[in-house]
Amino acid sequence: MTWEVEYYEKEDGTVPVEDFIATLPSKHIAKVLWEIRLLAQLERH
Repeated sequence: MTWEVEYYEKEDGTVPVEDFIATLPSKHIAKVLWEIRLLAQLERH
């Protein structure tokens, strides 16, 4: 079974981590999203 990644959403509907990721250079964005996908694929033990 894999993990479901959930992002914190503020009351106004904004998602701070998405705002932060959007400020990164494109190369870093790709790496962050790749890492998040890897974490989501980890099996629970």
